[in-house]
Amino acid sequence: MAGMALASSKPSAEQLYRQGVQEFTQGDRAAAVKTLSAAVAMEPRSAAYCNALGHAFFYTGDIAQAEKFYTQAVKVDANYALAWQNLGNLRLSTNDPQRACEALARAVSINPKDDASIQMFMDAFSMVRFTAFNDWIKNVIIFCLKS
Repeated sequence: MAGMALASSKPSAEQLYRQGVQEFTQGDRAAAVKTLSAAVAMEPRSAAYCNALGHAFFYTGDIAQAEKFYTQAVKVDANYALAWQNLGNLRLSTNDPQRACEALARAVSINPKDDASIQMFMDAFSMVRFTAFNDWIKNVIIFCLKS
């Protein structure tokens, strides 16, 4: 009888998280979103669960939901470098290099030896500088055409 009670009990948030990560790793992104959503519903103050759910949403193409859960992860734990890195990567992918720099700078400040975060930060910084230079050139051209 005791074995039946265990078999019918609901999985814990940790079990759901592990299952969702496994589903994600195996390529079943939709199942991962569903399972990780259940884990986050049980433990909304888990930065790891929120980050994983954000990652699953990112790879299903739901950028708004991905950003929501990456942001929730860094609100829960402001020192969670991986969530800052993921948030920065998302912002790079949506052509928002200024905000990507901010998130990636935070990731690098937390984990200064992480080569991936450093490289992404440098990419974002280059995009910001290039955008600023392009804006300057455009303004010079407009000024010259008006003169």
